[in-house]
Amino acid sequence: MADSCSDCERIELIKKQKAPYFVRESKTGYVVIGDNQRIKRHSLFLCKQCVSELHLLAPEFRYGFLTEMSIAAEAVYKSV
Repeated sequence: MADSCSDCERIELIKKQKAPYFVRESKTGYVVIGDNQRIKRHSLFLCKQCVSELHLLAPEFRYGFLTEMSIAAEAVYKSV
C-alpha cells in the first residue's frame, strides 16, 4: 500500500464498517458512491489490490476486476 493512498484509506474504513458511502463488495473490489455526489450515476469501483496502473495487476485478477467493474457500471446505470 502506498503512503496516504486515498483508495486504501477508504477500503480500510469499509473493512471497519465506517464508510458511509459503501455500496457493495465484490471478489476484486468495492463499489462506493462519491463523497460529493454531484453527478448522476457517479460511482467508484475500488480495486482490492493497490496498484497505480491496471497493467500491474496479474492478468487473471485484472480480467476479473474489469469484468466486475463493467457489471457494477451497468447496475448503477440501471438503478437511476
